[in-house]
Amino acid sequence: MENQRDMRILSVDDEAIFHDILDTIFTVQGYRRNLRARSGAEALTLLRDPDRQFDCILLDIQMPGMDGIELCGHIRAMPKYATTPILMLTSMSEQGYIDQAFAAGASDYLTKPINEVELNARLRAAFHSINENQRIEALTWQVETTSVDKVGMRFADPINLPEVKDMMAYLAMQNFLLTLGNLRAHSWSAIGFQIVGGAQFFAATQPRDFLEMLQDVAISIRDGLKTHSYRLAYAGNGEFVALIDKSTPVDPDELQDRLMDLLEPFEEFHLAASGQTVQICVGEPCSNSLLTLAAATAPLDRALQSVRQKAALAGSAPIAATG
Repeated sequence: MENQRDMRILSVDDEAIFHDILDTIFTVQGYRRNLRARSGAEALTLLRDPDRQFDCILLDIQMPGMDGIELCGHIRAMPKYATTPILMLTSMSEQGYIDQAFAAGASDYLTKPINEVELNARLRAAFHSINENQRIEALTWQVETTSVDKVGMRFADPINLPEVKDMMAYLAMQNFLLTLGNLRAHSWSAIGFQIVGGAQFFAATQPRDFLEMLQDVAISIRDGLKTHSYRLAYAGNGEFVALIDKSTPVDPDELQDRLMDLLEPFEEFHLAASGQTVQICVGEPCSNSLLTLAAATAPLDRALQSVRQKAALAGSAPIAATG
């Protein structure tokens, strides 16, 4: 898709007047392919139609019957919409709704009344996300079905991890923090995870083995954090980042030891695939102060920088090689 105004958009809201407002905005902005649904059930009928394909979905939260959060979960369970941008357009600004929406798989969140300029900016971000998702999805399919070479895959690619549940896209994690704003985002800490020697593993293995290793690490992080309220994303470059609720603080050294224990069952495969075991470095928790002028997403960058520095101070020793 070369033009964002060619996106096929489905908007779901029980209020006809809001659809009329959206149609006016879309007409002014030059969007030509918008379809409306007045309920979750009607939306699912359209989404399940094999002759239709939508590029972006806009959801209200408060609707009779099935609300937008439940609908978002149903959409994410549909393979063809697993990574489609879903924007929540709602009057609900309470943190509980924001948390639930992103946990259900929302990509972005915008509160009513809708600002035309801001909506267009979010749709522009969605357009870029669509193109990147398509590239990554094609790449992931090639990785899963090809064992000859790297099929154009780069170590920096935030490739999809389809076998790991409860992960979110890194862009959605950024949007989550931006939606919360600094005051509410202060309740979360960001922690970075680095696969030590990940680049060497990537260079030494076939694509499917690298993807499987990433899934092993993601599952281990997920299991290591199961007693915490968290969000997890893969940022590319062999690095993950998690948002942890501050009410359940994390000791990074203890977590690092726990992750190494959780990775032990996968050690034989990692050794056979690359000649080296996988080690994880865990950075320090990072968060913004309440009075900061920094962006709400700044802790993500600092968390990744922290784990890089920690790995460097540890010598960035190559992961243990076989004799």
